[in-house]
Amino acid sequence: MKNYILLILLLTSLNLFSQFNEPIMINQPEENIYFAGEQAVKIFQDNIYLTYYQEEINCVKIIFALSENNGLNFDFFEVDEMPLTEYLEYIDPPILEILSDGTIIILYLKRTNDRVTFLYKALSYDNGQSFDTEEIAENVTGEIQIINQNDILELIYLTGSPNQLSYYQYFTDTEKSENEDGGTGAAIVRFWGPDVLNGPVHSNDDIWIQQAGGGSNNGWPTFYEPVTTAGILRRYPTGIPLIESGAPMAQIFRGGWRERVEPIELVSTATDIRQNGVRPFDPSADIVYVQIDGSGFTSMQGYRELVRIDSFKVYSWFPADSSQVNAIINNEGNWFEDAEHIWTNHIPIYETVWEQGPSGSVSNQSVWVESELWIEGNILGKQTWGCEDTIYIVGDITYCGTIPGEPPDDPDNINLIDFFGLVSEKRILVKYKHRDPETGQIMSPNCDDIYLYGAYAAIGL
Repeated sequence: MKNYILLILLLTSLNLFSQFNEPIMINQPEENIYFAGEQAVKIFQDNIYLTYYQEEINCVKIIFALSENNGLNFDFFEVDEMPLTEYLEYIDPPILEILSDGTIIILYLKRTNDRVTFLYKALSYDNGQSFDTEEIAENVTGEIQIINQNDILELIYLTGSPNQLSYYQYFTDTEKSENEDGGTGAAIVRFWGPDVLNGPVHSNDDIWIQQAGGGSNNGWPTFYEPVTTAGILRRYPTGIPLIESGAPMAQIFRGGWRERVEPIELVSTATDIRQNGVRPFDPSADIVYVQIDGSGFTSMQGYRELVRIDSFKVYSWFPADSSQVNAIINNEGNWFEDAEHIWTNHIPIYETVWEQGPSGSVSNQSVWVESELWIEGNILGKQTWGCEDTIYIVGDITYCGTIPGEPPDDPDNINLIDFFGLVSEKRILVKYKHRDPETGQIMSPNCDDIYLYGAYAAIGL
């Protein structure tokens, strides 16, 4: 009896082994398909539902596939089609949802040759035999996400034109820093191992790539969305074209890359915020220091005042080092008396006098600041701050609905409440140390690390 049982178990194991080692090809070998993984497949009892893009000679088709026998056979149905464009690989493939009444819902993107992306939905009430399609939105960017709670669907997506700054995670007009006087290494901005970018990247200048700094990609930076440049991709520090340097392009640019594209014009004024933003601060202030707590804010306003003028004499020469000083003294010389007084420098000394500024709340609106802006805080709701001068970030800028360090678009904990924008018509700089206006204490919250949530744009030259 025991031998009989063992034989049955052995046969069962062999049967399972053979099933796992006989995969069934669904599509034709010459068909290039784009599949959204878990979001594109549903399994109910013996039924398997699939959706994907299928690339053909002159077009791309959105396909729905159904198996009613555990995947042994599939029936295929064409949902829609779109032109075959060079940007196809830059958009997410379709996703699928099945309601409790059997309604099939497919959400997919259609991109035109001029890079405009439309979001569509396709509904089938007859198990995929036919679909009704409808456009939902245009200028859709980023990943589409859908949440089904008892047949109540919540659809999440971003909109923005590829020619708008809001489309890009990183956009620059030039890839140079302000430290050009420190030499080539200080002047060139480059991406390296620790850099991981999850959104589209564009520069009107050459983009420099360096293999260094560690990270999780063998020292190379990682880009998960398309990277475009009006120049070319260069390898740091040699400057040779990256593609000719032996760099693993597919490993670095997971969302694709393109060189010598049309430059995108960078506007120099924040027109919308200037016109529509509230202006609670004294325009004659030199500095506005804002601390945001949720939807509310408090502020201090700083006024720079001339307190004195210091002066010092400039001589025709100075000792180069201590050795030269000692040599002069040993020879009974006096470099100070020997040097010629050329001129006297006069240095104005200013101090900042702080006064309590206005406080208030910001909800679904923007704020315009005429003076230099110092800012930090924890953001609740939708708010945008704009400034015609330089902005200094003096502390973390975080979201109330997101644990610092966690992504706000985590599918398991999506933050649909908090959105923050910061726009300067000059520059945005991280201020690593500052003096607290109220206590006078030197603060250094940004020296080790800083959290920055939101969208940031420095549009000044």
